[in-house]
Amino acid sequence: MIKLRPNILPLLLGLSLTLLPAQAQIPQTTLTLAAQTGETYSEFRERAWRLARQTLERRFQEDPDLSQLRLVVVGYRQGATAPALAVTLSQSQWRHYQKTGDLTPYLTDYPDSAALLNFPLQFPAPPEPNGV
Repeated sequence: MIKLRPNILPLLLGLSLTLLPAQAQIPQTTLTLAAQTGETYSEFRERAWRLARQTLERRFQEDPDLSQLRLVVVGYRQGATAPALAVTLSQSQWRHYQKTGDLTPYLTDYPDSAALLNFPLQFPAPPEPNGV
């Protein structure tokens, strides 16, 4: 009787086993933000930004050992939901943001969310006539 070592069996069957390095999963916080009556998409997006900044600040202060965090703000309006924005930050990026005040490099914006959330299209106001 032939004895096979357990680790040679996949090779005999033509299978290869690849060991991948373990990757730490990034903790994610998902927040739902309901649009207010009469609110424009610009106003809604500003509230989403404020909520994201406040939540990031609270999470990093509550857990100083938190190495990285992903935050997703999902919008809700008239029965529709869509991602409004997402931010993924490491602890060092958080410290950089505290110095610069700029989250833009870490932001994922979803420009189609205005349409998905049924916000009315906004067009710039026409120019004023020159007293003609």
